[in-house]
Order: sequence, then structure tokens, then C-alpha cells
Amino acid sequence: ELEPGHGFVEQSPMASMKKWRHERRIEQVSHDPEAVVLVDVLTFRPRFGGRIVGWFIRRLFEHRHAVLRSALGASASA
Repeated sequence: ELEPGHGFVEQSPMASMKKWRHERRIEQVSHDPEAVVLVDVLTFRPRFGGRIVGWFIRRLFEHRHAVLRSALGASASA
């Protein structure tokens, strides 16, 4: 599912996951019309190693967001 300029939803079969769904939304910031917030929502169920896989995926997406912030000269928001 693709919504140009607003995000996407990806559901993929993966050998390592019973379930994988990645929703990415690009949301406008109401007080700054030039700013957006990138929101990733992941739903997954690993076939094995649940805690370590969860930890790894969390770190992977933290890194991806840090790279995007750096490349775009943006700041982190909580």
C-alpha cells in the first residue's frame, strides 16, 4: 500500500518472521509548515529469538532515523 507524500504500508513474508508489517507515515507539523515527522510503526512476530530480535529491530530503526536526521539536518523529537 503506497500513499505518495504520506507514507506506505508493507507486509512481507520473511523466513525469519511469522509476521512483518511496517507502516511509515509522514505527518505535517502544525506549527511549522516546512517540517514533518516520520513515524514508523512495526508489527512483527519473529520465528525465534523474540527478545533479541526486538532489541535488534529497535536499534536498526533508531539508527535509520538518526541517519535521516543527519542527512536532512533535522533534530530529534520525542
